[in-house]
Amino acid sequence: MRMMFLLFYLFIVSFLTFIFFTFVSFIFLSCFILFCFLIVYKFSPPLPRFVFLFLIFSISSSFTNDCVALTTTCCSLLAEEGGARGKRRLERTKNENKNCAR
Repeated sequence: MRMMFLLFYLFIVSFLTFIFFTFVSFIFLSCFILFCFLIVYKFSPPLPRFVFLFLIFSISSSFTNDCVALTTTCCSLLAEEGGARGKRRLERTKNENKNCAR
């Protein structure tokens, strides 16, 4: 029961972290991308401009992927703990049924 509570707490914290960092990183990275785009557009030749913008977008997507990975990990831990509790309950019920049959 205590482990389930800790995992649920971890899930809530990771979900709130995911929401916070998604919005904060979206706002921050939008401003950063706009700023970099203006600098690159102003000072670079055409070919490196697209390469640089591709790198900026790949960096911004990696921030979001980290938050998604954290939330997914916590969800799988919760599901695993719930499955283990159900398995223990099923084994206990089987043992009780065997004892009653004797």
